[in-house]
Amino acid sequence: MNEQLLQLFRGRIRNPRAWRTIYRAVHSYSPAALQNPFAVGELVDWIAAYLHIRITARERAAAIRWIVSQRLNPHNHRDRGRIAALLYS
Repeated sequence: MNEQLLQLFRGRIRNPRAWRTIYRAVHSYSPAALQNPFAVGELVDWIAAYLHIRITARERAAAIRWIVSQRLNPHNHRDRGRIAALLYS
């Protein structure tokens, strides 16, 4: 993903209200849904809209590929820690 775009997302997600809202949204997805590019695309679109960030089709596709490649389980404590570490690093 574009480093500048990632930094913009990280900066806006650091707002505690945004973090809680996005955390709940991600936690509502099953591990199988986070392997489905269509479902992940909806999540990426929702997060970008919630944070008022415009992303191009290329950036969206890169974000989808990246999330799917991480094989995250939002219900697993270690994976939730990995998500937080990625966003706050």
